[in-house]
Amino acid sequence: MLSILYVILTILGSIIGFTVAPLVDGIERKIRAKIQNRIGPPLIQTWLDIAKLLRKESLIPRTAKALFIIAPAIALAMNIAALPLLYYGAPNVLGFYGDIILILYLVVGSSLILSLGAAASGNPYATIGFSRKISLLIACELVVALSIATAILKTGSLSLTEVILRTGIAPSMIIAGIALLIVTYIESLRLPFELTEAKPEIMGGIFVEYSGRLLAFAELSHILHRFVMTLLSLDILIAPLLKLVFGVSIMGVLMSFIILMLISILVLIVYGAIESLCGRTRIDRALIFTARLMILPIISLILASIGV
Repeated sequence: MLSILYVILTILGSIIGFTVAPLVDGIERKIRAKIQNRIGPPLIQTWLDIAKLLRKESLIPRTAKALFIIAPAIALAMNIAALPLLYYGAPNVLGFYGDIILILYLVVGSSLILSLGAAASGNPYATIGFSRKISLLIACELVVALSIATAILKTGSLSLTEVILRTGIAPSMIIAGIALLIVTYIESLRLPFELTEAKPEIMGGIFVEYSGRLLAFAELSHILHRFVMTLLSLDILIAPLLKLVFGVSIMGVLMSFIILMLISILVLIVYGAIESLCGRTRIDRALIFTARLMILPIISLILASIGV
């Protein structure tokens, strides 16, 4: 009975993640509008935008290479593939030993392939956005990799489910989870880190040449990437505590699932509210901030190595 429930929750969580992530983006847009004393778009505006783009023709620049065309679909597929590998408050029977490495590969690869696709357009503005994106990506993914390494070192397992089930309230995991939450905000290209899009300067950055279906795939991939990174951070930070509090009974698993999903949505909404209060910073300051952030996963890695 529990095994069936685990499968259902994993599939349900993946479906909710795919459908709710664009809706949460709509909620964020509404909140930003209210803070700026505007009415704002309807909550489903992001889904409406994606549906509209899917019906439009994609215009391909003459200077574009093949990677420009296939990159958005590949990035979207990688983020969709990461969804069923995450932990949704119950042991993931669809997971496997080594899935945490695959998740890391998928979240890093989706951002990288989308950036490379944009650079393949041949547009100089996209190239500038690409250079800024890569600079931030390298700094951010080092933090992600060190945080994931903390979880692996603490438990001696390469399975995300085993990492969560074997971990109690460990200081090293808490610090790693906080570092992941902060870097998720940075990597989401939210203000003040909206450096690769910087619309007044580089006309949308890496998305400048995308249109129609390709832009829909790129935008949806970016939105799903935010959700995947947020839930992964909460899996490291909150899920072990939920497991201790509610256990692995049917009711406990259901409560963990509901709370984990609600907190994920709440975090994304809070991110949107924070963004509306910020102005954009310079690329050098963003890189310095991200480099300093690396202190957190290094500390967590040291603590995990001594068993704390």
